[in-house]
Amino acid sequence: HGAVTVREAIEQSLNVPVAKLGIAIGPERIVATARRLGIESPLAPVPSVSLGSFELTVLEAARAYAALAASGSLPVLRSYTGVVHADGRVLEERPGEAEKVFDPAEVYLVTSALQGVVDRGTATALRAMGFRGDVAGKTGTSSDLRDAWFIGYTSEIVIAVWVGFDDAAPHGLSGTEQERQTRATW
Repeated sequence: HGAVTVREAIEQSLNVPVAKLGIAIGPERIVATARRLGIESPLAPVPSVSLGSFELTVLEAARAYAALAASGSLPVLRSYTGVVHADGRVLEERPGEAEKVFDPAEVYLVTSALQGVVDRGTATALRAMGFRGDVAGKTGTSSDLRDAWFIGYTSEIVIAVWVGFDDAAPHGLSGTEQERQTRATW
């Protein structure tokens, strides 16, 4: 009694099991994985790193999830993809580039668990709003309720939403509550 699977811990954002798993895996390995996913923000190999205890930019987080959406290929950031004249002529194209950083089989398992977050876990509000189809995602909340976020993805697109104040004042909403509030306004 009381034991949960890794999938349940991820789906329900259960901090204690995730922290224990992070300690078992090793904080150094977690930081190394984050680096492979393109995270450049300062991270320390401490037990709380598995809970997302360090600040990232929304762009870093979205890019990391984009690697999951692309079966393990980390996209190269670029400021534009092309230039098109007003008459429709393509003047310049910059094809997307990506670096393979994970095996697709590994990424499949992560995506499957994150699909459970949307189907049975903390992001079920997405389904309640009417979104159908394959989608994976994760909610998150800082311990002082000053940041709330959701990142979701399909094989075609990644969406990252962050709610917070510029002065880091608490807003009182969790990532899950943020979704409920959003649903109530639709």
